[in-house]
Amino acid sequence: MTRPLSETEEGRARRLHGEAFVFAAHTDFIAGVSEGRSRGERGVAARLHLPLLRAGGVKAVCEHVAGDTPYFSTFAFRNIRPLQPTKFALQALDYWHAELAETGDWRLVLDGEDFRRAEHEGRVAVVFGFEGAMPIDDDLGILRMFHRLGIRSVGLTWNGRNLLDDGGAVGARGGLTRFGRPPSPR
Repeated sequence: MTRPLSETEEGRARRLHGEAFVFAAHTDFIAGVSEGRSRGERGVAARLHLPLLRAGGVKAVCEHVAGDTPYFSTFAFRNIRPLQPTKFALQALDYWHAELAETGDWRLVLDGEDFRRAEHEGRVAVVFGFEGAMPIDDDLGILRMFHRLGIRSVGLTWNGRNLLDDGGAVGARGGLTRFGRPPSPR
């Protein structure tokens, strides 16, 4: 059992938190964003998430806009078609780019300096990422296009198997596929 913080300790903790660059390294805001935008709403991410982020002193988020999870293919768009991770990722990025243009509360991170710019401007920095590489399929050209659209973080897998690797829940222990391995040094 932990003891409550003294006033001095609590004050110090609040001061350290206020001075820190707080980064929420995993968000799935796309669920609410896609639901709202599919109904014609605007500024959904700012309405649903900014008040809590600001209250918590969060200055940056890594927003997982798509990936391998079944959630991405079914929940957010109530998709009745088979899994289409590349299409879903493009739709999600389109929604988020519209959010960025509408509110001015977010700054898309394309390089390291964008974190500083966002903090200086009083915006929340957002890094787009994939929770699993399924949207890139087996094509590095698609990966390059996603990079141009702002993707800066890609986890190889979520829990299942994709064209790059076996996820933790598969149990096959196959590891990286040929496509998932980096080229051999020459």
